[in-house]
Amino acid sequence: MNVPTPSDLAWCAGLFEGEGCFTIRRPKGHPMRPAAELSMNDSDVVERFHTILGAGAVYVHHRPDKPHPVYRWQIQRFEHLQAFVAFVWPWLGQRRRARAREVLAAIQEQPRRRFCPHFEPPRYKNGSCRICSHNRYVESRVSAS
Repeated sequence: MNVPTPSDLAWCAGLFEGEGCFTIRRPKGHPMRPAAELSMNDSDVVERFHTILGAGAVYVHHRPDKPHPVYRWQIQRFEHLQAFVAFVWPWLGQRRRARAREVLAAIQEQPRRRFCPHFEPPRYKNGSCRICSHNRYVESRVSAS
C-alpha cells in the first residue's frame, strides 16, 4: 500500500463512512473472507480513492435497469484490510469502527484448520492450499537428496 497524506486519509475515511461497508463473504465451500467495499456512480471519485490507498481493485457493474454503471472498489486480502482499517481508523465513526472490529475478530476466530498462511481456500484433504502443498513437495524433495 502507498503511504498517503493525513488529508488524503481523512478524505478516504469520510467517503468510506458515507458510501462504504465492511462485510464478510462466505463463498460456498470456502473459508470466510473479510472485505471492505465502496460503491458509487462516480468513476473519478472511486479511482482517486483506489489510487490514494494503493490496494484493492475497482470493478464496473453495468445493470440493464440502471442508466449509469456502478463503480465498486473492493479489498479482500486480510493483510490489506487490516492496513486499510489502521489508515482510516482515526476518522471512522463508532458504527464503522464496531463493524471493522467485528469483521476482523470473526476472521481471527475462525478455526485455523480451514486457513493457511496464504488465505487461499483449502483444495486438499489435509486442509492445505496449492501453495502450501507445493512448498511441502519442494521441501520433501530437497531433504530426500
